[in-house]
Amino acid sequence: MTELPTGTVTFLFTDLESSTRLWEEHPDAMPDALARHDGLLAQAVEAHGGRIVKGRGDGLHAVFSTSSDAVAAAVAAQRALEAEQWGSIAALRARIGLHTGVAERRGGANLDSSPASVSTIDVTTRQSDPTDIPVPAGNPADIAFTPSCRVPPPPPPPPPVVVVPTFTG
Repeated sequence: MTELPTGTVTFLFTDLESSTRLWEEHPDAMPDALARHDGLLAQAVEAHGGRIVKGRGDGLHAVFSTSSDAVAAAVAAQRALEAEQWGSIAALRARIGLHTGVAERRGGANLDSSPASVSTIDVTTRQSDPTDIPVPAGNPADIAFTPSCRVPPPPPPPPPVVVVPTFTG
């Protein structure tokens, strides 16, 4: 198992939008959909060098050594969720928030930032639009941060190639 990063790290928090309503409207489809959601988020975190600290019901809490890796993971996760076919549910949308700060170990394997900072970004994440990635002021400037980074849409697919047969007579 990979060691948790130490020192100044970036935390990523996710929250599934409208999960209570989705569970009420799609009780049979949600267990599989939530498992796919969790898998897509985990893939995005791991592909960008992050480590999942803990699952949080319908979201997760992950940590990264750099804020640029955390932003890349957040964008990758949003794009993966958008590209997934969700069947009768139509779409699963996740709110994702980031917080950079000095981490401290609590209880052996646990890693956390100051409770006030984590609480602030957790609330911000739960109240944000799923196409935004809230980033609080005061983060290290290893990438250009704005108070809220709009997830850019993926590039459009190439136009279809149409082959018109020609007949010679």
